[in-house]
Amino acid sequence: MFEIGAALDRSTADVRATESADDFKTYVRFVGKVMTDVLLEVINPVCAQYPDLKPTQLYRPGESVPPSAKTYVHRGIPPPSGGSDVR
Repeated sequence: MFEIGAALDRSTADVRATESADDFKTYVRFVGKVMTDVLLEVINPVCAQYPDLKPTQLYRPGESVPPSAKTYVHRGIPPPSGGSDVR
């Protein structure tokens, strides 16, 4: 799911470079809706049922990150930054 989101995010640059401003705005809204739906309907429920799968990037600043949490590494998803509770 994260790789799909990263690919969608990268695709916006292509659309910006090749399509009109109106088409770009429409596309970005669509991509935002898809990414929101994936987070709310797929990623969050899976992480709620299987907490060990929740990557460190999904923890809020200051939220305690369990030692078992792993950072999801993908070129389209930046690693977490700063904060004593973020690994």
